[in-house]
Amino acid sequence: MGTGSHSDAIAELLLWCAVGLVGFLLLALFAVWMRRRTLGQRESGAPNLFDLGTLQRLRDEEAISEHEYKVLRSAAIRALGGGERES
Repeated sequence: MGTGSHSDAIAELLLWCAVGLVGFLLLALFAVWMRRRTLGQRESGAPNLFDLGTLQRLRDEEAISEHEYKVLRSAAIRALGGGERES
């Protein structure tokens, strides 16, 4: 057992640590990329299941009161970044 075999073992260990680190970094980058991709699709591609038309229909069918309609309509407009409109 000379110094050569000891340094070879250390070199091999360092090589495998570097390979593992690169693999971990690639996996982390892939996870970040997939997360951004799926979040972007959810924000842009998700159907709007509850819109102002639905609110109007619920009010017209008397499933919600006029007051509830106005409160929910205002909240929906604020959530979409719009201002209050006079009706």
